Amino acid sequence: MTTTDRLVEVLGPRQALVVLDNCEHVLDAASELAERIARSARAVELLVTSREPLGLDGEHLLRLEPLAVPAGGEVTDSVLLFLERARAANRHAIADGAAWEAALEICRRLDGLPLALELAAARVAHMTVVDVARQLEHRFDVLDHGRRRREPRHRSLAAALEWSYQLLSGVEQGVLDALGMFAGAFTMDDAVRLGSADGCFAERDVSHAVASLVDKSLVGLGDGPAPARYRLLESVRAYSVERLSAAGGLDDWRRRHVEYTIGLVARADEALRGSAEAGWWHVLDEHVGDLRAARSWLVAQGDLDRLLRLCAGLRWFTMFRTRSELYRWAEEAAARGAHELAGHASLAQVQAMAAVGAAMRGHFERAEALARAADEDRDGSGFGADVLGHLALYRGDLGEAITSSRRAAAQHRAHGAELAALAATTTEVVALAYLGQGGTARRAARRLLFAAEHVASPSLLAMSEYCAGEAALVDGGDARSHLQRSAELARSVGAEFTYGLASTALAGLEVRYGISPPALLHLGEMLEHWERAGVWNQQWLTLRLVIEALAGVGHPEAVTVLAGAFYASPTAGPAYGRDEERLGAAVASARASLGPDAFAAATAHGASLGDEGASGYARTVLADLTRGRAA
Repeated sequence: MTTTDRLVEVLGPRQALVVLDNCEHVLDAASELAERIARSARAVELLVTSREPLGLDGEHLLRLEPLAVPAGGEVTDSVLLFLERARAANRHAIADGAAWEAALEICRRLDGLPLALELAAARVAHMTVVDVARQLEHRFDVLDHGRRRREPRHRSLAAALEWSYQLLSGVEQGVLDALGMFAGAFTMDDAVRLGSADGCFAERDVSHAVASLVDKSLVGLGDGPAPARYRLLESVRAYSVERLSAAGGLDDWRRRHVEYTIGLVARADEALRGSAEAGWWHVLDEHVGDLRAARSWLVAQGDLDRLLRLCAGLRWFTMFRTRSELYRWAEEAAARGAHELAGHASLAQVQAMAAVGAAMRGHFERAEALARAADEDRDGSGFGADVLGHLALYRGDLGEAITSSRRAAAQHRAHGAELAALAATTTEVVALAYLGQGGTARRAARRLLFAAEHVASPSLLAMSEYCAGEAALVDGGDARSHLQRSAELARSVGAEFTYGLASTALAGLEVRYGISPPALLHLGEMLEHWERAGVWNQQWLTLRLVIEALAGVGHPEAVTVLAGAFYASPTAGPAYGRDEERLGAAVASARASLGPDAFAAATAHGASLGDEGASGYARTVLADLTRGRAA
């Protein structure tokens, strides 16, 4: 009789709890033993600890997740563990605010892993908590001195991960290395696309390996809606990258990840132009870490061709999501492309994207130069003319805005880009409205709305509703309903730029038809929206609405301060038409109320604030007024 036979015989008639611990390194034997006990000893309960399931009938899984990490400054289980161990190593470890912030960062960057936190805390005996946090970029060199009496695999973070890695099959090891290229969450489709690139692994093998890595607790599975999102802990990702680097395979996988990312952007760019766009906004938002990683690698490699392709594929996404970071990428790529790859198929598109980004920051001369460079595209793509129309609208050259918009639409249509042509037409509609040609603007807006519904693009439909609202403002039409539909539709699909335009226009209506606490609150919200997006040309338009509102509630000093900031700012752009008239009236009234000396002092104060200072000042004044009027 074997030992197992004897154990099963003894347990057979008993009611007991049997614990099998650390089964992952003897999984087959543990599985066989557990199965025999479960079959022969019905009253015995089995509690098994293992890095992966035994795979038996009736097995109930309870995954032990890492300790909760702080999203902000809250005290979570990971923080408690780190503080306890750090103070054991050095009772003065958390001596000030900097040490506390560093402790929170350590808990976040180590993903709440108890072993990693204990190893990090042990280092506090020889360095400050701030020093430990700073050195986590090289975590495997830092977290390498555990307690002597521990098993060797628990004495360093690298040893613990190496032990787990060596238990994997060759395919699982290779797929884990590939997954280390993802900067954040990924789907099974993402994993299969990357893992099967260049024929490295069969698609079926990749999907099976991912499932197995989840079972082995090396890949995390999120609990959100379908499709399932997977994620590597930062330490596992760093370990995979270090292994690849040491083996000489890192550049190959970086290249494959770049190609995967460019392919993802291309698929998203196409999907964003139809009814499925809402889901794809979120896909690109989730993969912004991968976009950054791909762009950084391309810059380091000097691969301008693929860098231009990557940026060009993000133009539509960036335009509606107002991602200032991506606009800066386009500016850098456009500057290099103009010197090194003139005539590249994506250059004009990237130059136009860069021009929009420059205009949003209020750098109008730079934007004009980039737009004109894009307009010289020998293929006549329409991207440059499109932006030239926007810039003309910003500076009040409305005839030029209409001309450029129509030219851009014609060029886009010549290239079969109907959606881009319709987007260009929005500039024409708004320019007609600003010219006071209400009937013409409304007819153009109706045509645009009809076409937008036909192409089934929610973002374009939201922009078209905004244009219809601007047209209705000319002669007292139902602007509010158009603007509300625009804002609601834009928000539903995440078109943040259009949402901002429509909401700011609604705030303007509120200012002009009865200033109330909600109207003042709405203005403050729009200031926060545009500052968060980094869109200073629209921020200054909103600040001019604030000036108008402050004039309406009798606050001449704040009117003068903000007007002084406006006239001194190089990013503000000009006021023109009715906007200029209202601004002039508000300033004249404030001057009369304050007198020359107080007016001059308030103007000088405003001129000294700068853009962000003016925005902060306006939000403070609005908040004070909102509280006062509500009371």
